[in-house]
Amino acid sequence: MDKGKIAERRKRAVSVKLDLEKGDRIREFLSRESGFFTVTLKKIFRLNSPTDLDPDHEHLDAPWEQSLFLPHGSTDPFVARTVLQSRELADIFFSRHSDQYRALMDIAWEVLNSLVSLRVIKDRLEKRINEVCAIVEADLDTYTKGQSPRALPIVEYYDIEFRSFVNEVRRVLSTISDLFAVLTPQDFSDGHFHRALQWAQRERGEQSLLAQMLASDQRWIKLWIDVRIAIEHPKKDRYVETLNFALEPKPHCSPTDLALGAS
Repeated sequence: MDKGKIAERRKRAVSVKLDLEKGDRIREFLSRESGFFTVTLKKIFRLNSPTDLDPDHEHLDAPWEQSLFLPHGSTDPFVARTVLQSRELADIFFSRHSDQYRALMDIAWEVLNSLVSLRVIKDRLEKRINEVCAIVEADLDTYTKGQSPRALPIVEYYDIEFRSFVNEVRRVLSTISDLFAVLTPQDFSDGHFHRALQWAQRERGEQSLLAQMLASDQRWIKLWIDVRIAIEHPKKDRYVETLNFALEPKPHCSPTDLALGAS
């Protein structure tokens, strides 16, 4: 079969069966340049068409390919607050075929990827910290008594992991700033998200979807901005330092009553 006939055959309707778990169901379809994404309650699948896999139309039997893009679906708050809510926002402002619509959705996916990366780093650190705490608490005397107590175990790559977290935070803030460049010519870069909130309330109303999204996000955005500034421009009273583990007295206890703490 020649390439023209292969191309025509691929234009026909197809039926693709997703590998869904029991109780899962499709919530949304999202088309991107990197594939066709299906958001279910529990997962996000990426589908690649035969033309994606075989753009030169050389193989008649090129299949549809499905892969698990993310083990989180519409019930996950990160997915709901980024790609799904951003799609609702994009539908308010732009046509689905416009460049602005695609740009806004690309930003939403970037923010989703960064937020999931942050959660992975946080969960990995938390798991290791709890493991080290359990090791020390199980034999606390050997770490606190005698002429030469044992050295405290450490969380491997603690400082590196933390800096990876902060770098991803910086990336999120920069990406969110790009969002406003799509919505308005006004400049809200350099972390001036409170001005973006004021703009949204003024232009769209305090009860608008955009204003409500920005208002609810002010607290964590401000915290991340403060952390970024403290690392990039440290001062005597404003800095961030990772100290790994230290044994510290419990509050309101005698100095000999020690507990495990992490900074």
